[in-house]
Amino acid sequence: MQTHAGPEGLEQIRQVSRNYFTGVELCRANKLPLAHAHLQHCDAQLAQLPAAARALATLTRNGAWSNYYYKAQDGDQAIEVLREGFGLSAEIERQGCPAFLYWRIGHLFNIVTVLFRSQEYEAGYRLLKNALIFVHSGQTTDLLTEDWNGVPIDSVPVLQENCLNQLFGQLALQNMLHMSHSRYGDAFYHAFFFWQLLLDMEAETYNRTVIYNWMYAKASYAEQGIHAFLENTHEFLTDTAITREYDLFKVNLLAQVKWLVLQQPHNTQLAERIQLLSDTAYGDLKFNLHKLKQT
Repeated sequence: MQTHAGPEGLEQIRQVSRNYFTGVELCRANKLPLAHAHLQHCDAQLAQLPAAARALATLTRNGAWSNYYYKAQDGDQAIEVLREGFGLSAEIERQGCPAFLYWRIGHLFNIVTVLFRSQEYEAGYRLLKNALIFVHSGQTTDLLTEDWNGVPIDSVPVLQENCLNQLFGQLALQNMLHMSHSRYGDAFYHAFFFWQLLLDMEAETYNRTVIYNWMYAKASYAEQGIHAFLENTHEFLTDTAITREYDLFKVNLLAQVKWLVLQQPHNTQLAERIQLLSDTAYGDLKFNLHKLKQT
């Protein structure tokens, strides 16, 4: 960033960015009138910055205003203000700041969140799938702008893997919300996401190995049946090499176990297998079959 704005400009960017983050905090506290007035004040400060500093700070501005529109339930405007920054970010990336590529991926995540909240599920799932493919492989398809090839996706490997974890976490969370959905239930996830990702994503890093094993357990229900799924779930839940950072994926599998209990409440053999699974200790995630039936 100093390359573009200089030390003085960098400090100006930090100050304006802190002010925008205050606006985001007001949005999160649902103080929307105060947030709107504060963000307008930040825009006036932004307009006074030198061109190079203003370009970088504008990216923070877009994120802050998207938070406001999201909380105000104006999904279209929230997405539009995020998209406005894509071209600017790409130009900054080409000038020697590859980390801004991951900023754009983060805003793809935000756009998916807005689409899901707006119940535009088809568009949300399509964008999430394309973002996952891009982050794990570098292949670009329909990511809201064509300008994704200026910087290789693996320029900053740590940021690449963090983005991958975030996107898969979003996938796991949305899957729990839609597990009983008539259109976007578990069969949809297997057909639309898991089978292709299992084929194409190389599991050469720790985080990818964990995610691959989670997808394998999920896919085994569709491909091999409920008992294979329970065995693979048990193996995943009791794997001591999986750190707490990945608890969401364990919770996701437990949510599917709960869903299976509700689908076949009178299947005694299945109940026994699930109870055996429930008796297994895996830290704070140990659950009780009776409680699952009651919640």
